Amino acid sequence: MATPKSRIEANKTYEKNNYDRILVRFPIGTKKKIEEAASNKNQSVNNFIVNTICDKLNIERPVLKELETLKGKKNN
Repeated sequence: MATPKSRIEANKTYEKNNYDRILVRFPIGTKKKIEEAASNKNQSVNNFIVNTICDKLNIERPVLKELETLKGKKNN
């Protein structure tokens, strides 16, 4: 079943209002290593990169914070 256009637009709006985007370039061969490392941790590449950088900068992981928020809403 195709995703309704309204859902796609709602997702775009949510992302625009809640996330910054950064284009990052890596040397050839690095992408495969990142994909393998993410897979080994059962994470998407995006989550792996965000979590790794947040760990390095010693800041809260937004993905985990968002998941906790969603879990709280689900349990209420």
